Amino acid sequence: MTACPHCKRRSFERRDLLYAAIDGAMRCRDCGKMAQLDLFSRWVISIMIAVCLPGVLLYGQVFYSGHFFVISMILVLGGWRLLSCIGLPFFALEAAPDRVSLRPKQSAFVLAVLLTAGSVMDGFMSARFETSHAIEQADAPEAVPRDEPPDPLRIRPRDEREQKAAKFAL
Repeated sequence: MTACPHCKRRSFERRDLLYAAIDGAMRCRDCGKMAQLDLFSRWVISIMIAVCLPGVLLYGQVFYSGHFFVISMILVLGGWRLLSCIGLPFFALEAAPDRVSLRPKQSAFVLAVLLTAGSVMDGFMSARFETSHAIEQADAPEAVPRDEPPDPLRIRPRDEREQKAAKFAL
């Protein structure tokens, strides 16, 4: 448990960080005032995510996929929550403005809108990339056996090609 910056009572648990709004503001159960991670704690979490995220995305072969935005958003938000919960005993809290910028329901709505927009954008991107990839594959030359010279202009007589095809079919 971590102490509230206002009333100095130990009232913040890891669960409070999991259920906090997207901006990280949490309400103290004892005094009712808002608190958030201090600047250094947010900086440490951001640096850890920034260092690890590209490697995770490249290793997971997501970096060039059509679902990059959605997966990276899930990894960033999940990583933020996970790292803040793990480091809560070491991190400090600071007083946050008393007004709530985003309530949990509003945070869920913003997250749903972001995920929907990301899914739509990723769908458009993947459809565009996969279509161009399919066109490239359709225009690719067929495999030519190494024992015969290539015939890119198809000048060989038709019957010779049919004989070669029959020979390879056996």
